[in-house]
Amino acid sequence: MREEIEDAGGETLAIQTNAADTESVARAFDRLHEGLGEPEVFVYNAGAFQMAGILELTPKLFDDSWKANCAGAFYGAQQVLSAMVKRGSGTVIFTGGDSRVAGLG
Repeated sequence: MREEIEDAGGETLAIQTNAADTESVARAFDRLHEGLGEPEVFVYNAGAFQMAGILELTPKLFDDSWKANCAGAFYGAQQVLSAMVKRGSGTVIFTGGDSRVAGLG
């Protein structure tokens, strides 16, 4: 993806962050703003699937998974929406992989 963007004349900036940690997300967006300015598009595709039944899944594993899958999307969206609303444009996309092993029925 990075090469495609750059080959098309766009700029990229790789920033590692912990999507489940609101402070880590805020620091990542600070770096983004310094390096590229305000984003026009936000795509959230982080995920932490836990393969376990409800009786095997510990509360900590559930919380870790929920934070990466759901809370991280919220933390990231908070970082971009104010500027998008002020500018009157922007795109937010939430997506994720299909972690299904087998269909039901």
